[in-house]
Amino acid sequence: MEAVPSDAELAVRVARARALLAAGRAPDAVDDFVEAVTLCVERGAEGDAFLRWELANAYRMVGRLAEAAEVAEEAVLGLDRLGAQAEADRCRHLLAGVYAGLGEIDPALALLEQLASNLDGPDNLPHRAQVLEEAGGILYDADRDAAAGERFAAAAEAYRLGDLPLDELRARRRETYAWLWADDRDAALRAVEVVDGLAAKLAGQADPPVLYELALAAEAGARVLTGADRLDEALGRLTGVPDRLRSIEAFGEAAQVEALIGELLLRLDRPAEAEPLLRRVLGGSPAASRQVRQTAWLLARVLDLLDRPTEAAALRAEHDLDEDD
Repeated sequence: MEAVPSDAELAVRVARARALLAAGRAPDAVDDFVEAVTLCVERGAEGDAFLRWELANAYRMVGRLAEAAEVAEEAVLGLDRLGAQAEADRCRHLLAGVYAGLGEIDPALALLEQLASNLDGPDNLPHRAQVLEEAGGILYDADRDAAAGERFAAAAEAYRLGDLPLDELRARRRETYAWLWADDRDAALRAVEVVDGLAAKLAGQADPPVLYELALAAEAGARVLTGADRLDEALGRLTGVPDRLRSIEAFGEAAQVEALIGELLLRLDRPAEAEPLLRRVLGGSPAASRQVRQTAWLLARVLDLLDRPTEAAALRAEHDLDEDD
């Protein structure tokens, strides 16, 4: 930077940092952002809070989350002092993601709750819904399923008010799973009814994102009905779903649904129909994946019911399965 006039150095540092970040060179951008913040503070120039926000984002992008959190906290305070609420809220959103990445769940949720409260105007409905859905996802991953169900329901309502039906369907699907894993069968079944109503309005559309969400909604409903021991209804929901998923190249999801169909056929005492499905899933799943182990277990049970114990024993030995698992 020797050839740059001192009064232009700050602007050059900022411009180069942004250019490096845009070019995917975040590690190099970090150094320039650090220098820019230092220069800004030393010279008493305005804008250090905005630069700290950008530096926090660069730290996040290179995985230096502890430093990202520290700088983002400073940025939020500075932006609040400047009365820049929109920018402060965007930095809060960044900070919430950083906290979540650090495993600091409650601080992340507190920030998202504050953001949802701040984004209370009609023009902010999509952003409010996104924040609520993110909070639901954090809670779900932390096995706080009932609270996750409430956040997903709130997100779905915000998406509805914002006239975003596909996002609403996704949030309701996620709500369904949250109630399922919270062992609240009644709430899960009510959520399935809502999902069915939303899916009916979107049925017939051929866009891949719509086909994807409709397929996953069918799977979610089937899993809830399986838990309620309504096996025939669950199986009926999945007719054609794997093929529709494969048509949009969602091969992993298609295999997951086929494994569920195989499980339902097994539980309905139809092992001969289950065998080819489960063999296809087993042959196409990544080695040592959870899907492989679960499918191998189901297929071994199918072979037992088909009176082929030698093949079942060999499959269990191959995948290190205990017969009593």
